Amino acid sequence: MDSFFPISRLLGGSRRADHPVAYSARGKETWGDFRAAVGSLARRLEVTGGQSSLIVSDDAYTLSVALLAALHTGRRVVLPATLQEGHLATLAATVDDVLATSRAGLPERKVLEIFLTGGNEKSWSFDDLDVELCELELHTSGSTGKPEAIRKPLRCLEAEVGVLESTFNSLGAQSVLATVPAYHIYGLLFRVLWPLSAGRALEAQALAFPEELTVLAAQRPAPLLVSSPAFLKRALPMLDLEDIGRHLRGIFSSGGPLPPEIAAAYNAKLNCELVEVYGSTETGGIARRVVVDATVPPPWRPMPGVDVALGEDGGTLTVRSPFLATTDAFATGDLGEIQ
Repeated sequence: MDSFFPISRLLGGSRRADHPVAYSARGKETWGDFRAAVGSLARRLEVTGGQSSLIVSDDAYTLSVALLAALHTGRRVVLPATLQEGHLATLAATVDDVLATSRAGLPERKVLEIFLTGGNEKSWSFDDLDVELCELELHTSGSTGKPEAIRKPLRCLEAEVGVLESTFNSLGAQSVLATVPAYHIYGLLFRVLWPLSAGRALEAQALAFPEELTVLAAQRPAPLLVSSPAFLKRALPMLDLEDIGRHLRGIFSSGGPLPPEIAAAYNAKLNCELVEVYGSTETGGIARRVVVDATVPPPWRPMPGVDVALGEDGGTLTVRSPFLATTDAFATGDLGEIQ
């Protein structure tokens, strides 16, 4: 495994040109490919000018190229809640341009197409990014109402990626499979930023079916799976857990509650752990747990550096965290109990 580089210093870091960054429909994307593609797009963004970009892609590698190019040209990056046309049109009206692989359904005059080929990788000088000035605008999923915009400096995301690496590096993963979108905070952190920083190859396309997991778990080197309760529940009766457990180094579940009996069923047969992560777009990760006995689920353990308490009402959880843009305590609205 190559060295760990924070996103702000990633492209100035030294990695072998042939080091794998992603597996895409085009084949293996290398570090040299990645730097060249980011540098080429950054040059085009510099020419067009602008201060903000909406990135529209369901491909994690394409999103990675656009994200780094936009940040290195000083732009505020906007990621959507969904790829539905109405939502994208609304967001497109708030930015200078839209970075996408297709103009379909988007305001054509604003679209700058993302090309995954570039010229000389030295065509752009990758200076360190300012983690306070670089800003990303994420959106809540909208599952409980209208999607809300949440702005975060790169500092918050880098802090969380650093905690993920220090907490879970011992799993020994070399690649990352996923079933969740790369443009939501969970997918962005676990599927894009963490693999890029740690030098793990990411899977460009999200897995849609359990059969794909069975095949890719055996094909990719020492993979992690970044998934959701919906997929894990649906996939359980279709998977040979002992078989995929011989290949997987771990499974993460977030984005909603996973029934304890489902978590326990995976952990009973896998040769690795299924780790549930509790958090939100606003807070980032708050806590994690591993359920082995469904009748006695363990309490959630706060992520390193995260302080939890109960609010003045004595029942709802508040959080202080380096993953928050503010040093103030954030009231989650979730009922909690401190044990």
